[in-house]
Amino acid sequence: MQDAAFNDGANVQQWSYGGGHNQQWELVSDNSGNYFIKNRNSGLNLDVAWGSNQNGANIQQANYNGSSAQKFRVVEMEKGIYRLENVASGVSQSPAANVHQWDYVSGGNQQWNLINTNNGYYKLQAKHSGQMLDIANGSLANAANVQQYPDNGSDAQLFALINAGNNEYIIRNKLSGKVLDIADWATHNGGNLIQYQNFGNANQKWRLVTTNGSGTTDGNNGGNQACAAPIWSDEFNYSGLPDPAKWSFEVQGPGWVNHEWQNYTGNRQENARVGNGVLTIEARRDWFGGHEISSARLKTHYKGDWLNGRIEVRAKLPRGRGTWPAIWMMPTDSTYGGWPNSGEIDIMENVGYDPAAIHGSIHTNGRNFMLRNNFQATTYDGSVMDSFHTYAIDWNQSRIVFYKDGQAFGTFANAGQGWTTWPFDKRFYLILNLDIGGDWGGAQGVDMNIFPAQMQVDWVRVYKPCN
Repeated sequence: MQDAAFNDGANVQQWSYGGGHNQQWELVSDNSGNYFIKNRNSGLNLDVAWGSNQNGANIQQANYNGSSAQKFRVVEMEKGIYRLENVASGVSQSPAANVHQWDYVSGGNQQWNLINTNNGYYKLQAKHSGQMLDIANGSLANAANVQQYPDNGSDAQLFALINAGNNEYIIRNKLSGKVLDIADWATHNGGNLIQYQNFGNANQKWRLVTTNGSGTTDGNNGGNQACAAPIWSDEFNYSGLPDPAKWSFEVQGPGWVNHEWQNYTGNRQENARVGNGVLTIEARRDWFGGHEISSARLKTHYKGDWLNGRIEVRAKLPRGRGTWPAIWMMPTDSTYGGWPNSGEIDIMENVGYDPAAIHGSIHTNGRNFMLRNNFQATTYDGSVMDSFHTYAIDWNQSRIVFYKDGQAFGTFANAGQGWTTWPFDKRFYLILNLDIGGDWGGAQGVDMNIFPAQMQVDWVRVYKPCN
């Protein structure tokens, strides 16, 4: 911070590191995957002057005002290297925003509608912004930028799809005759998309990958097949008890953890069954085994254990005050000791008295709910009890990103401080359960008219790391 200033509008500059607090920053999460970046010396936030979307706009410090001009995404470029993406101008809705390549994370900014103009050419419309793929300034030159831009009917927005075999296409612009190209053969996230004369090289060939209703790819229609094909999955296309080669029942009585009410049963279809293409976990008020409430908790321990990757679960949540469904992960081997030392990853938690809130959480030795400082990100959707949604994490040794329906809503970064804050260098297994009551789920009581309460799971898919 220039001159270690404390005033609003003070310029941000680069300087040799001198160890002062004016060169140290705190990342403050807004619990939606974005961060305010607060200077340790002044207590003020990084701010894009005037909330500008323009190239060259100044970065300054300013008092907290909660605006998107003060919110940043922390985007990993390569291991240990990050860029800051301002929310006001980052995943941009603005005309002339550049297009680049990135690992597929199911976001609308990575999905395109292919519009046939019935004259041999197509328009490619960005799903998130509604704008068209466009050659900047209608350029005819090699290396001209490719951008998004509102539909203007120009030939700079029309492309021919030329079949190059092996489900690969060359995408040629009508106006320039140049083809879409990755600049400098880049393979890293953020590599620029440009146009260039056609040489038929691999960096000029593309696969068209359709997406299903969840925003995830169809598996075999292109893209990086090592990433597109699950390494472990259960599609629940059978009937009866959950597949014993993939799932085990956790059998425990009421009050085992968190003062929960349910009795976890084993191998009982009333509480966990597969049929009609879904897994149903059902909580019942049936006095089974002398306990009022029965339910199920399924785990993949020693049957599905992973270090890093993308874990996706498509589920419909139960309705009613007192329910507490969860999709989460625990350490296979507890190398660093018992909870919370070896970590916990909560992909999705929901409590029935706050039904629209979807929480993703992290617990470690240094950050956990007992200390009241665990990491938690929250997103909201009032339809989660009425329809299926996809809950996921993308996990590598730099960060764990939480997703709902392909949209990131929280990131827990590895601070490089060892196992007390990052025990996630060991393998973990998956857990699916439906709890009733307990310290969180029962914080506003339990409605005894909710039974039977059901969490339904359409599928579970685990992918190897792709970055």
